[in-house]
Amino acid sequence: MKNAMTMPYYIFISSLLLLFSIFNVSAMRPAPFDKEYSYTDPSTGMRLVSTNNGGDGYTTEGVSTIFDADGNILYEMPIFTGRRSVYLSPDGSVVVLDGEIYFGDGLMKVGSYYNEDTVITSIYNKGEIWGEVKYERDLDGNPPDPREILGVAG
Repeated sequence: MKNAMTMPYYIFISSLLLLFSIFNVSAMRPAPFDKEYSYTDPSTGMRLVSTNNGGDGYTTEGVSTIFDADGNILYEMPIFTGRRSVYLSPDGSVVVLDGEIYFGDGLMKVGSYYNEDTVITSIYNKGEIWGEVKYERDLDGNPPDPREILGVAG
């Protein structure tokens, strides 16, 4: 009786393996990047345009160009922003990138993605890395207590 009960299980697993091999299914990966991502600060008109250098949509290399409100190039930095959130200082000299290149800041939850000391915020000054916030080193692997952020911890 035990063998009769496990037979459907083996058929099911074998069918899945066959389907995966036919359709070449491998581990999940993020959707391909767009060729270009841009952000315009609504209050200043400063703009960042980040271009992906890869042809396959999965390359994490590229160039980001910072423009002033009149469309003049201020400088370029050798980094591709990907899906990270972008913040620009009023004069465009400081760029803050929040989140992870593939998933942005939408997957920044304890235990959901970060299993290592991952950079979650990068700060650039005139195109040069100025500082980083890491998940384990700076946040002890936990998000800050919302009561502390709001100033109501007691």
